[in-house]
Amino acid sequence: MKLEFDVKGAPVLLRSSDMCYEICRQRNRTDKATGTDEDIWVPFIYPVTLEHALTRIMDMKVKASDARALSELKAVIESAREEICRAWDTSLKGAR
Repeated sequence: MKLEFDVKGAPVLLRSSDMCYEICRQRNRTDKATGTDEDIWVPFIYPVTLEHALTRIMDMKVKASDARALSELKAVIESAREEICRAWDTSLKGAR
């Protein structure tokens, strides 16, 4: 499973293997052999469950927001929730 999200303009990837979940940031590195730049995903959070992973991504999106009032915060939360549901729905449709 690989789900990409946007947190304040920076891409964040939620991926899983048969053993664990990882929340990754995209980093740029130079390949020593060829000298070319390449983008890689570097894990920085290892949530235990899918629920915990999605909650962490929601928290990241809310903390990165510029909300100043409860109504703005509500809109940010609803937007983040919609994005997570849309990414999850797309992932499930692709698995069929």
